[in-house]
Amino acid sequence: MLNALASMFPSHRRQTSDDHFIYLDTFDWRLFKRGVRLALHTSNESSLLRLETNDACIHEQLPRSTAPSFARDLPEGRIRNQIAPIIAVRRLLPRVEFETKTNRLEILEENKIAACVQLIQRRVTDPEANNDQSKPLDSKLQVAAACDDHPAILRRITHYLEYDLGLYPTTPETLQEALEIVGHKPGSYRSKPEIHLDPSMNAGAAAIVICRTLLDTMLANEAGVRRDLDMEFLHDFRVAARRTRSVLALIGEVFEPQFRDHFKEEFKWLGSVTGPVRDLDVHLLHMSDYRASLPEAASKDLAPLGQYLRRHRSAERRRLTAALHSKRYRTLLETWRVQLDDSHTALLVGHIAQKPVMAVASKRIWQAYRRVEKRANAIGPDTPAEGLHKLRIECKKLRYLLELFYSLYDSNDIDPLIKALKRLQENLGDFNDLVVQEAALRRIAHEMEQEKLATVDCLLAMGQLLGELIGRQHRERRRFAKCFARFDKPRNRKRFRQTFKTAATNRSRKRTPAAGIPKVKR
Repeated sequence: MLNALASMFPSHRRQTSDDHFIYLDTFDWRLFKRGVRLALHTSNESSLLRLETNDACIHEQLPRSTAPSFARDLPEGRIRNQIAPIIAVRRLLPRVEFETKTNRLEILEENKIAACVQLIQRRVTDPEANNDQSKPLDSKLQVAAACDDHPAILRRITHYLEYDLGLYPTTPETLQEALEIVGHKPGSYRSKPEIHLDPSMNAGAAAIVICRTLLDTMLANEAGVRRDLDMEFLHDFRVAARRTRSVLALIGEVFEPQFRDHFKEEFKWLGSVTGPVRDLDVHLLHMSDYRASLPEAASKDLAPLGQYLRRHRSAERRRLTAALHSKRYRTLLETWRVQLDDSHTALLVGHIAQKPVMAVASKRIWQAYRRVEKRANAIGPDTPAEGLHKLRIECKKLRYLLELFYSLYDSNDIDPLIKALKRLQENLGDFNDLVVQEAALRRIAHEMEQEKLATVDCLLAMGQLLGELIGRQHRERRRFAKCFARFDKPRNRKRFRQTFKTAATNRSRKRTPAAGIPKVKR
């Protein structure tokens, strides 16, 4: 095609260029969702990091040709400043790879470049697939004028291509199209999955939908946990497991008691084997805050603490990996999946399983809300930290119920309640984190001293850090009354009462037929 053009128009053939693009994004598609495209671009001449948005394109030279893994691996500059706040602690993963060969023909007019014709041949690959098979894309033809001064020659070229050669200029596939070609669905993963329930469902069928969705979230994160790609994989895995356990506890009457108690214990075990690594991840995540809270000289003395945390995390990672390879873990997932995938599951024999889900959900949410109110109103200036911790747990249960059954209610009624509850949870969570960090640092200081891993300067710096944590605890404790007052304002109390108490009462009075779930022989 380019040869035919070259024979028709004065032209100059440019050397073929080979380009290699690897587009990077996090597992949960944080860049894609923000309309940002980040690529490692390797060409005949150099390696560049390329950031594309709808408004601009930024290139920065890379000191090496390997793709950055975390925000800290990005070179200092505009790209890092834009990317770091979006991806936070998540790892950049290679999502799709392009190999591009471009043949370029420059059309001349009066010995000046008037237009450019490019033939682009591309192949796409999923960099994380087990096979190395790439998929060829249709060749693309692009025609562009060098400037606005040559419209006539551009028309002649386009006419020749279309009417004489039967070729039409086209644009290359978009990033989203390329991702779909290799089997990715951008934005499909959500750390808080959307659960779609039908108000006509009975409670048993709804519980199965919820638990299946949570299991899918666990399985989606399992490979990342095993490979230790970043700390958010373990966090999302644990949250899905914890929510499953909450479903078994909060609406457990839909399940056969023996099965329910068995799976509650198994998911509790799973929480216990994944907890230590998560706790150490949180400490390591706070290390920069620890250093920032101390004078510069003292912050440097915390280096042995960071070494201690990383060493113990490695040991706990080995225990976690062993647990994930254990027969107990495999049996838990296999038996749980079989029960959830069986439409005649023997799990659903509880007397509440046949009741309308709206009545059951509304009653449970109203009960959870009343427990929060009772505990919160009992908290005073002298209430021990344990009292606020128990309130935090009740708030978490209420939040789980609101989010798991969200699709049953009008978003205008439920969104303000979740927003108000979230503010209260943030206060209680920050206070609890500070209490836990204080206790953990005291324990770690004793262990480091016994193991002769801490210098005197390190222990002194940790002492200063403990004082800072205690001061922040007092500030969060004083904020509690204000945060609870915002949550407990009359408008929210009215919303809870009308949305859930009224719904539970009205629904329980109606004899709504619910689809039965036949039993299966065990």
